[in-house]
Amino acid sequence: MKRNTDFREPLQLAEFPIPYEENLERKLLFELITSPELISENLNILCEGLFYDRDAKEVYKVLRAMYDARETIDMVSVCARVDKTYFLNQIASQIGYGTDMQVRSHITTLQVVMQRRRLYFEAIRNLQIASNEATQLSEVMDAPTALTRTLEQDMNSETTRSVGEVINEIAEKVSKGTETHITTGFSTLNWFTYGGFTAGNLVVLAARPSVGKSMFMMQMARAATIAGYNALILSLEMTNIELGERLLSSTGLLDKRDIAAGKVDWENFDKAKQMLNNGKMWFDDAQATADDVCTAITLNALKGRCDIVYIDYLQLMSTSDSDKNLYRQVTEMTKRLKKLAKSLKIPIVLLCQLNRDAANRTPQLQDLRDSGSIEQDADIVIMLERVRNEFGENTNEVNMYLQKNRAGAGGGLKIACRGNENYTHFVEI
Repeated sequence: MKRNTDFREPLQLAEFPIPYEENLERKLLFELITSPELISENLNILCEGLFYDRDAKEVYKVLRAMYDARETIDMVSVCARVDKTYFLNQIASQIGYGTDMQVRSHITTLQVVMQRRRLYFEAIRNLQIASNEATQLSEVMDAPTALTRTLEQDMNSETTRSVGEVINEIAEKVSKGTETHITTGFSTLNWFTYGGFTAGNLVVLAARPSVGKSMFMMQMARAATIAGYNALILSLEMTNIELGERLLSSTGLLDKRDIAAGKVDWENFDKAKQMLNNGKMWFDDAQATADDVCTAITLNALKGRCDIVYIDYLQLMSTSDSDKNLYRQVTEMTKRLKKLAKSLKIPIVLLCQLNRDAANRTPQLQDLRDSGSIEQDADIVIMLERVRNEFGENTNEVNMYLQKNRAGAGGGLKIACRGNENYTHFVEI
């Protein structure tokens, strides 16, 4: 008699536990709640399927709904909407704070576990097919192919979309008038950027010290607010009071020297205040690191306070990893800001210093200080050059160069501008 070589000891399903990482799911939720800016930065890889634990999944669904509604996310607000016993015992009891790299690593690990879990349940389905006497031959033959097909589909990013879907979305935006470009305040620059800065743009505004990049930034921000957009200015160089004084003087009604000396025409002060106080501009001078800046941007976006962000300026920012050299720190910051602009769907205007070599000639892209990644990550690069007279003295004229424009023409374009007597407001000439 022929020996049955196909014999196997019966296996118990309990020997093969469902793949999931309960503790890591809780840890990730804690990290996202305590650092909500990390939701924006990892939005393209976060999904409900990462969480297998039912309670953890519910917390994530609440968290994502709050993010989509731009609501304030913190321990108190989330706890109020979920099972309090589970939240307090399993989520709020976690310790430590996750960095961007740690959170991304945790998400990647949970993605692998999610794929293993999908493989597990697909294998169970195949087991059911194999053990069912009514199974047809075609089902048996198709089972391995179906398993591969399922896993391949699951590996596709949720951000992958067909060209037709994208074109339909563009058509909908155009028909509804929601395809927005935020004005720069300069008509020629608007023309070459198709109306201004748009969602996802990282715009670099660069100049040598004392050329006027902060005042150009203020003028752009004011133009955005007049057009009805919320503008957030994060200054690592000036205090909120200093920003306010510059803004007041930019109206032409008040002189910076008079404000400093306390000799203010209060009638003009009230007029200037009326011109500026439309509730659309926000200042924040309390940030110092890239983490601080990204957190502030995200939280203000959740509160509806920023349709566009201006940061003054890059070289004053630091990272949490001081062991990295300056080049790597700047590279990390620009890439992070570009990613944040895309995930929040807002333009970010980043002020930047130029190398000393640009002091006596027209500035070029290679003059961007400290890292080649600034040029690489930026969608638009605008450089300013102060015009000197025949005696080498500074004038009130500034040349604005559109040195990079990823979405349009105008690379190398020069726009001549003239400042007012106080060098606080500029017009094209």
